[in-house]
Parts: sequence; structure tokens; C-alpha cells
Amino acid sequence: MAEKTRIVVTGMGAVTPFGVGVTTFWDGIVGGKSAVRQTEDEYLRGWAPVVAAAHDFDPALYLDKKQVQNSDRFTQMGLVAAMEAIRDAGFGESGDFGSYAMDRIGISVGCAFGGVQTLEDGAARLSSGRSSRVGPRLVPKSIPNAAAASIAMRYGIRGPVMTYSTACASSANAIGEASYWLRLGEVDMVLAGGAECLFSPAILAGLRAAGALATEGPRHLPPGRVRLTRRERVW
Repeated sequence: MAEKTRIVVTGMGAVTPFGVGVTTFWDGIVGGKSAVRQTEDEYLRGWAPVVAAAHDFDPALYLDKKQVQNSDRFTQMGLVAAMEAIRDAGFGESGDFGSYAMDRIGISVGCAFGGVQTLEDGAARLSSGRSSRVGPRLVPKSIPNAAAASIAMRYGIRGPVMTYSTACASSANAIGEASYWLRLGEVDMVLAGGAECLFSPAILAGLRAAGALATEGPRHLPPGRVRLTRRERVW
């Protein structure tokens, strides 16, 4: 292992409760804003009165109709974030990696659950008696590695494409593994990060039962005053 291998971050992308894009995300943080809002879905509000969700994210603005239909929301968010990171790194809209060999580019994504919304929709369809069948895309849409696979297929990346599922540490684990590949010399470049979307009845009900959900969020603070009260720190 080359212990002194220099690793640099050349591009970043984000789909967050503040909006799409790293600049929007950063401006929200340094502006002392809160991304926590009242839950829009009345049904889900029964378990989670407030959420930090990407309410304003519309995948149709970034992906074609077929991609939207054939992917779960977590995959859509991961793919759009990856698209921004690749553009930010200077590889253009289409991902022209120039002299980089495609089998020397890796993808390392953290995801704890995968497409739970797709899975729950299918289960509800069967349990309600509305149908005895689900769509042929249910499995590929719901598996946790769908985001990483979608990124690889979009750009023709043929290096290691891995998904790490280690609960809340999934994304950090994925970034750590990516740095390990680079230090080993297994790849020349890695797209690393995470994607998740857990706004579903079963997940929220489970988190509520565990006492892991907030019932109110921190107040908005004016720019330059990123300060929390004792109650907000506990939250």
C-alpha cells in the first residue's frame, strides 16, 4: 500500500432538504437555516410531525421519463448528486472521462435500506387484494445497490461498484472504503457518497417506536447566528 498517496476531492454533488446542489446546501448551513419542516404527507405526519426531507426535489427536471419510472426516489437522488459531482469535477454533462480507463474508475455508495417506498407500495398492493402481481421492476428498484448500479450504467463505469450498508455509518463507510481503494492503487478515481430516502410508514413507525424521531424542529436563525438552545441541542 502506498501510505503517502495523495487523495484529492475534485467534484461534489448534493440533493438535500435545502435543495439541489452543493452551493444551495452550503448557503443553507452557513446562513443558520433549518431544513426541518412540517411533514407534508398527512398520513406520514402521524408518526413524524416534522422532517428534514427534500420536498422540492423533482427528478423529472434532471432525469428522463424512463429513468424516473424505473427507479426509486433514493436512486434518483443519488444519481442527480453524482451527475453534479461529475460536472463539478470537469467531466461535463455526459461524463467524458478522457484518458481515464473506465475499469479504473470506481463507485462506492452507502445505503442502509434501499428503495423502501417501492417495496412498501408493492406489499400494499398485494395485501389490499387489489392485485396478485407487482411490477417487474420492483426488485431492481428496491435493492440497496440500485443507486450505485444506476450511476455505473449511466456513465459506463466498469471498475469496482460497491454498496455499503452499515446503518447510520453507511456513507462514511463508503467514503473510507473509496480512499482505501485509491491507496491500494486499485483505481484512479472513485465516486463516493451515499443515498437514502426513508419516508415510509414502516420505517417511520419503527423509528417512532424507538423514540428516535423529533416532534419539532429548531427555529430559523438569522445569518451568522448558528447557535442552538439547550432544547435544540438535545433534539
